[in-house]
Amino acid sequence: MATKHSNKSPASRRNSNADQREGHKPARDVPEAVLDAIELERRKLQQADSMLACLILALQEGCESDNDDDPDYSDVARAVRGIVRSVTERLDMVNLVAAESRPAAHT
Repeated sequence: MATKHSNKSPASRRNSNADQREGHKPARDVPEAVLDAIELERRKLQQADSMLACLILALQEGCESDNDDDPDYSDVARAVRGIVRSVTERLDMVNLVAAESRPAAHT
């Protein structure tokens, strides 16, 4: 089952989550550009999670046919893998430091 994603604004979610965890730097001490970069990548991971949930469901149901219009499940898995790998790269500390020096992006 796919998880439901929060409807809170990114800023309020960041502040409430950071304040709840002990030993973590409060969100207000993290540069806004870094928080924006993390939130953008978080959304991409949520999309990947949804794609994987659909793939699991399709594979469990055994939805195989010879119809050319049916999805190729290996393509779905490769797409999700690409999303996860690119997000992992962008969340690398070096890239987050670079994001800190850029102006905040408005999404």
